[in-house]
Amino acid sequence: MKIKCFFLAFLIFFSGKKALSAVEVTFQPFAYGVKLDTSFCQLSYYQKSDSKNYGLALWTDAFWKTFPCTFKCGSISARASFSSLKNPSFTSSITPFGSVKSGVNCLTSVLNSYSSFPDEFSIFSEFAFVNKKVLPGKFKLNSFYAFESKEMLLSFYKDFKINKKNLFSLSLTYAQLPYGDRDFSSWFNHSDYYFHGGKLHCLDFQNCLKLNNLVTSFKLDTYLSPLGKLNCLFKSENKLTLKHFIFTLSAFYNPYEDVFLADKSFLDPLLQVRGGLQYKNIIKIKNPLFFKAGLNNFVSINLMEKSHTLKTAAGFQVSASLFSAGLSSLTSLKVDSSGPHLRTAFSSEKITLTNIIYLDNTNLSLQASFTFSNASSGYTFSHRYSASCVQDKKIIFSSAFSQDFKGGKLYSSALNFGIKTTFKVKVISINAKAEVKLQFDPSD
Repeated sequence: MKIKCFFLAFLIFFSGKKALSAVEVTFQPFAYGVKLDTSFCQLSYYQKSDSKNYGLALWTDAFWKTFPCTFKCGSISARASFSSLKNPSFTSSITPFGSVKSGVNCLTSVLNSYSSFPDEFSIFSEFAFVNKKVLPGKFKLNSFYAFESKEMLLSFYKDFKINKKNLFSLSLTYAQLPYGDRDFSSWFNHSDYYFHGGKLHCLDFQNCLKLNNLVTSFKLDTYLSPLGKLNCLFKSENKLTLKHFIFTLSAFYNPYEDVFLADKSFLDPLLQVRGGLQYKNIIKIKNPLFFKAGLNNFVSINLMEKSHTLKTAAGFQVSASLFSAGLSSLTSLKVDSSGPHLRTAFSSEKITLTNIIYLDNTNLSLQASFTFSNASSGYTFSHRYSASCVQDKKIIFSSAFSQDFKGGKLYSSALNFGIKTTFKVKVISINAKAEVKLQFDPSD
């Protein structure tokens, strides 16, 4: 009873002492799972409400090092290079400490846990060859097949060690993906959206060169559209390290209209550029205190429209053995190129303060974020405070409190609680996760 009164007073205080007219309590579906993990196999089962996933993985690395092979089956999903075929462009989210790819991604697959619940049974295999005397570097040949959707993927990977610190790697992934009919509907305005069902053929080619102070990668994605057109998309990511400074520059370019991607969506002609600068240093030598600051910019230009996106992220972080603290900001602007001169308009601003304290058996993290956006109803404001506690690496407690304001008035308040446990007995792990959300709506 005392705990309940305490949280009620806490919420009334943060909501400007306004009465709360309604409380909506939502219990998230209880999730649990069991995993058997040995040196040569892994067996897992997870369930959340009516959704479940299961998987079996076998590998020969422990006793067959020249030909390490992996086999996986169950409700698994294809990742890495296949994800690149689904989303070849950059995401619109950026951070002050944005990184670039440090290698190539060939086709992979993992046994899912709480995060994903695929509906169909799939198989994955990886055959590798590692023998420096016969063939320098590593060679891998991977495959994936989903029985219900009949998606088939093949992937090839090879790397070449120039010396101990320098490496050149490349990969090639082929995907054959069935798709259904796109009927004649007024929802679509372009004739290229109308086609009969068939199979989409696409390729993902990646290469990466890692030198002492330079990392540069190039990616080419090709799609054979349902209308017989061959579309090629290009991406390049580069990083240069000079003592305490890190310079990054990346770009993505799609010159074609209505590119039919592996996730069955369409991509417009697009040009994206990312560029950033980071500084890293150790302030104190005896008791190391690590400091880093970063500035990252992102521009996305839609080559068919006159409205574009410009984002800038800046921040710094200080970390030591007992704590980590940081402050960052993200500014979003809209750019209009319809007139003779470019015009910019404010879209949103987000400021995030993060603090993590490391204790003997407990980690405590606090985060506060403030967001201002230029909405049609005026400026909106929201703030969020979250805390998590890890006890003996077995139990994780988490909580979060957030509020949203619109037009200067409190719109909603929410309080979240969660617990996640992991118990391991020899080679068997038992996992469970539960969450509850309290939604408070203020009175008028």
